[in-house]
Amino acid sequence: MSVSGLRAVGAIALASLVLTACAGVEVADTSSTSTTDVPTTTTTATAGTSTTEADVGLDLAEWMLVTNGPEGVRLDGHEPLWPTQPFPAAIARDRQGGFVFTDSTGFWWFRPNHVEPTKVSDVTGDFVSVLIIDEDPVAMVWDGSSHYIRLSDGEPVDVPAGSGIDIDSFGPWMSTRTADNGLSAWVTQPDVVLDAEGQPEEVVEPSHLVVARGEEVLLDIPIGRAHEEWATLHDFDGRHVIVSIGPYEPAMPEETFRLIDLSTGEVLSPFVSGGTNATLTQPDTEWDGPVVTPDLGL
Repeated sequence: MSVSGLRAVGAIALASLVLTACAGVEVADTSSTSTTDVPTTTTTATAGTSTTEADVGLDLAEWMLVTNGPEGVRLDGHEPLWPTQPFPAAIARDRQGGFVFTDSTGFWWFRPNHVEPTKVSDVTGDFVSVLIIDEDPVAMVWDGSSHYIRLSDGEPVDVPAGSGIDIDSFGPWMSTRTADNGLSAWVTQPDVVLDAEGQPEEVVEPSHLVVARGEEVLLDIPIGRAHEEWATLHDFDGRHVIVSIGPYEPAMPEETFRLIDLSTGEVLSPFVSGGTNATLTQPDTEWDGPVVTPDLGL
């Protein structure tokens, strides 16, 4: 098995241990009304219902990213938004101003202007992405294989063309993401020397972040650093990239998250977290370059 495969298997095993250890611990019910405020939430409503004039629901206009991890769904990795029951803890924007996420109870959709998420399906997995098919959002949930689910009614659908994600043989963590403007982004595996037990002994080259248009590579830079050699691409909208970097060990380490603006080269390090996934909040951009090389300070 490859190093990336070992790391993924280790993370899944650790998640199982966490779930076992948490058995019997009272956890907030995600199907009930949340007592955690979103930036503009002032009241509550029945799950999945749209708001009235007195109800102000989910509005992510002022937030760049949303995360899902051991502490639930959080805004920019800091402000609590919604409690969950991890693991898994996948999350993805719905390309309409809201987002979808998974936890141990199933697959959920938090729509814009709603005050709480709706459970879409019992299907759960540790990676999710949403695409728009004939103006209808369809989610791909990955749990070792891909499941395509229509968000409006939770029904399974055939594999759509042009999903925007090319699933790598090692799983979606190494996937190539192609945005609506034609730009693609991916991260490479680190080049490592393995010891006799198949564990990383020496890092020859850390992970790279690559951005391309078709066959033309526009950006290829090291994204990892000493003791944080491994990188994960969480989301890409054609201009903004969310990546995290972390060490090989332990299986679910704390990772440093970076938000990169390819139009300016600006790099933000919004938070450090373990067992966490992140997504942007808005639809793909129409921005068309040029790509500015970010200064990662490595």
